[in-house]
Amino acid sequence: MVSTPEYKREILTPQYINGVYSEGTRTTHTFRLEGSVNNRVIEVTNELWISPDLRIIVRQLHDDPRLGTEATNVTDVVRGDPDPSLFQAPEGYDVVDHRGRSSR
Repeated sequence: MVSTPEYKREILTPQYINGVYSEGTRTTHTFRLEGSVNNRVIEVTNELWISPDLRIIVRQLHDDPRLGTEATNVTDVVRGDPDPSLFQAPEGYDVVDHRGRSSR
């Protein structure tokens, strides 16, 4: 039988992750497996690191002893304006501006 999980939430010390300032939280869920041979305790942890200035998740960690550890990281963050050529139509295509036309 699994008991009702206990929850604990921690605010982690801010740090730079891949060069990006990030603020993190860790949530721990503790499950007690009552009635098993050794009354086993399982702790599942989740860490979420967010960049307040970019407003994105920079790192997410999920650790469950039953399933293993899963980590997701944002890498190669380049700040600044993107290359304007990324927004140009490919050669052979015409750009048509339909703004100002009334639709009938």
